[in-house]
Amino acid sequence: IFVRIAKYETAFEHYQKREFLKAKPIFEELIASHQDGPSITMLERTNIYLENGCPDDWEWHYRATEK
Repeated sequence: IFVRIAKYETAFEHYQKREFLKAKPIFEELIASHQDGPSITMLERTNIYLENGCPDDWEWHYRATEK
């Protein structure tokens, strides 16, 4: 379990630095091997930024727009 946590932390650090192409395969690996819920969410967000770009003033904090 500690290996999974370390991998997630690495992917999340890449995400925070806008290194989405580095984060994506790690999230995908965690999903493939363990159906990791947080990684599923983060991969969805990562894909959105890869497809649509990231605003210049982006901070890694997520703001929910729906309930």
